[in-house]
Amino acid sequence: MSTPHSPTDPLDRWWEELPAGRNRLRGRAHLRTDAPALSLDGTWQFRYGTRADGRDLGESAEIAVPGLWQLQGHGAPQYTNVIYPIPRDVPHVPDENPTGHYSRTLTVPADWAEQLAGGARMLLRFQGVDSAAKVWIDGVEIGVTAGSRLTQEFDVTEALSASGEHHEHLLEVRVVQWSVNTYVEDQDMWWASGIFRSVDLLLRPAGGIHDLVTAADYDPETGRGTLSAIAFDADGAEIVAAVEIPALGHSASTGVDPLSVGEVRPWSAEDPHLYDATITTGSETVSLRLGFRRVEVDGEIFRVNGERIVFRGVNRHEADPVVGRAQHLQNQDLDAALMKQHNLNAVRTSHYPPHQRFLEVCDEVGLYVICEGDFETHGFHADSTWGEDGTGAAEGPAQNPLFEESLVERSERFVRRDRNHASIVMWSIGNEAASGPVTEAMVQAVRETDPTRPVIYEQDYAAEYVDVFSLMYSTVDETEQIGRRELSPEYQDKLTSMLRGFALDVPEGHFADPPALTKPFLWIEYAHAMGNGAGSLKEYMELTEQYPALHGGFIWEWIDHGLETTDAEGNRIYGYGGDFGERLHDGNFVADGLVLPDRTPSPGLLDAKHHYSPVGLEVTPGAVRITNRYAFSDLTHLRAEVSVDSQATWQELELPAIAPGESAQVALPAHEGATTTVRLTTREEQGPVPAGHLIVS
Repeated sequence: MSTPHSPTDPLDRWWEELPAGRNRLRGRAHLRTDAPALSLDGTWQFRYGTRADGRDLGESAEIAVPGLWQLQGHGAPQYTNVIYPIPRDVPHVPDENPTGHYSRTLTVPADWAEQLAGGARMLLRFQGVDSAAKVWIDGVEIGVTAGSRLTQEFDVTEALSASGEHHEHLLEVRVVQWSVNTYVEDQDMWWASGIFRSVDLLLRPAGGIHDLVTAADYDPETGRGTLSAIAFDADGAEIVAAVEIPALGHSASTGVDPLSVGEVRPWSAEDPHLYDATITTGSETVSLRLGFRRVEVDGEIFRVNGERIVFRGVNRHEADPVVGRAQHLQNQDLDAALMKQHNLNAVRTSHYPPHQRFLEVCDEVGLYVICEGDFETHGFHADSTWGEDGTGAAEGPAQNPLFEESLVERSERFVRRDRNHASIVMWSIGNEAASGPVTEAMVQAVRETDPTRPVIYEQDYAAEYVDVFSLMYSTVDETEQIGRRELSPEYQDKLTSMLRGFALDVPEGHFADPPALTKPFLWIEYAHAMGNGAGSLKEYMELTEQYPALHGGFIWEWIDHGLETTDAEGNRIYGYGGDFGERLHDGNFVADGLVLPDRTPSPGLLDAKHHYSPVGLEVTPGAVRITNRYAFSDLTHLRAEVSVDSQATWQELELPAIAPGESAQVALPAHEGATTTVRLTTREEQGPVPAGHLIVS
């Protein structure tokens, strides 16, 4: 059974439906479980055409899943930063719509039969499909996906049981490049399509843990931890499961009331300590890595475990020069390791939830994460300018009730998938999508889904409905005004014009005393890393030491999105916009990262490493002033050395006890001649940071 035969109804334009998606199960946590699963990754059959109705699908060929078809010889990638590559005609998209029809056979494993007879269910899980797909099994429609970077699951028990045991079934997935989802996924990256994350067939046992909600809290006053763990069955009913945390000698049952687990070693980016735990019913065991920590907004201060945190962060798209957004699995660990080795302590998952492994490794190595929803509509206000009404923004999803149900559901879905990660300290509903009733509803949905973390959204410029005030690319002077909690009339006018650019009715004086100035502030994007960037890091980071409400931010961006290709002479190059025959593109604006496409650090990353250093050094004749910028750590894990002969030899300096946030003056050996150099290195390996690694000099 290998010939695609899915029916096509010319009146069924499923790719333009709002609310988007059909027959999907509600979002739930991505869990590590001992329940059986069958990976469907590998080689599939593929037919390519230019129409979503499949009328012109070509001959069958092989294609890799996960993967993007434009990087496997079908069509071409296209880069735009802002403008949509299709006409703005909500909810419609052009009939000229690149389409890939995937198919493969599958057989339900024989050893699943006993559990299926006992009431187990089978779920088909897609972890990422761009931009929408319809799914069939044996020619019977299963459902439609919605949300390219969001996990979608379908109950396929009946579809795979209809023909009896050991039957070979035909799975077909028709993926369209353009859909109604395109209008909310305009995210400054390559437009590329396909099944780009893994596909699995899951056996969900009767009495198993369909969903799990945990909150591992830490009380900095007492040093004690509590764990709230609530397990749910497939119908959403709470079930009782056994909780085991061996390192704490803790055994209990799940339930609404938090469980006291005694004194714990808290999780932070400086000390990412995790406790292995299991949640067990009679038919399934889920494995967790718990990090006990408390996240809170305390007036104008953002705290983790009671201490003010400064984000020394970066924005990260998922990119690879060969497979694009499909990502090699090892990229997740490599990116996190490079970030830690260059003094970064935070990452924003711009502008969508990342591959699951990236969040796991952030838990493990210690990176604070702002996890962002799969949402951006930049092209709707591309034709507006600050100070003028933006008619495009007025038509956009933030103010269009047609999109509300879908966007609220998308927001709930990504939070449900990721909420058990200690590294996530904030949620963001998305990026550059204007402001209005729909974005307010999305923020409220996130709060209701997970009340343990604050929510941000940069385009709520007055911070009227978010918990943390954030802006993009505010100047040093503007940021200092925010830090002083006093905005000049000129800056108030600018912010007012920015909101009016979303076609919002903003009265004069709106920013004279806005709620934003009572909340923590961060740069959600700043210090654009294109060319010789990122710039002004010294001045920006000095502001975070001067004004407590300023909590650092996230450089734009981590990696150049160059795609491997060849030039006219046949030389291997990393291509950018226009190198793939695109008529509409934004050139090399996609090449603006701290690392090159192959993840080689750029000079900009080395500069960021210096200014993001958790230790400040001020060398003067005869002494060095050392400032501890850590939130929790003293400096005993670091070795201080001085060289007085152009770094030919190094002599260890004895460091005094310097508490977090404190400074000390240390005498240097007297000498004549060469300039004195002081450096700090790690004494021992710290996760991906090796012993002897340079922190700052």
